[in-house]
Amino acid sequence: MLLGLDGRGHSRLYEAVEVGKKKAILKALDDVKAHKRKSHSIHLYLCVTKKAYFLETLRMCSEIGVNSITPIVSEYGQKLPIESKLQNALEEGLLQSNAGFLPQLNPSLKFDQLLKSQSSLIYCDNHQGEKKVNVAAEIHLLVGAEGGFSENEREMLKSSENTVAIKFDTGILRAVTCVPFALGRLTTL
Repeated sequence: MLLGLDGRGHSRLYEAVEVGKKKAILKALDDVKAHKRKSHSIHLYLCVTKKAYFLETLRMCSEIGVNSITPIVSEYGQKLPIESKLQNALEEGLLQSNAGFLPQLNPSLKFDQLLKSQSSLIYCDNHQGEKKVNVAAEIHLLVGAEGGFSENEREMLKSSENTVAIKFDTGILRAVTCVPFALGRLTTL
C-alpha cells in the first residue's frame, strides 16, 4: 500500500497494480481524506543558518505543522541554499510525518524588510525577554542565526513597536532546536 499526500491537506491510500521502470499504475483503495489544520497558524521567519542545519530545520517545520516559512538574511546568517533543496527538505518532512500540509516557502527577506512588513512578531532572545507572551491564533516567530542577532539587529528589534522578545530558561539553542522548542512552548500557552 502507498499513502498519497498532496501537501494541501488531502491523503488517499493506493495499491500498486503495475510497476515499470518509468511509470506505475496505482489503484485507489479509499476515498480522499481531508485533514484539519492545527489550531494555531504558524508563520516562521528563520535567519539562514549553515546549510545542513537550515535544511533539517525545514524538515522539522513540515513535521510540526508550520504554515509558512520565510528565510531571513541577517548579519550573522549564511548563504541561502538553492530553492530546490529547500523545497526537497520540506517535502521530506511532509513524507516522514504524513502531516498533510506542506509549508509555504516564501521568498527571502532582509532583516530590516521583515521588521517593516510585520505588524506582530515574537522573537527568541537569550539576553532579554518575557517568560510568557500572549499568543494569538496566528503566531509570527523569528529565530536568529548561529551567533544570535547582531547588536544592530537587536537594537532594531528592541526599538520596534511590533516585536515581543521571549526568553526561555535554557542555554543558547541552535535554530534546529529552538524552532520546535519555541513553538511547543508558544502553542501550549
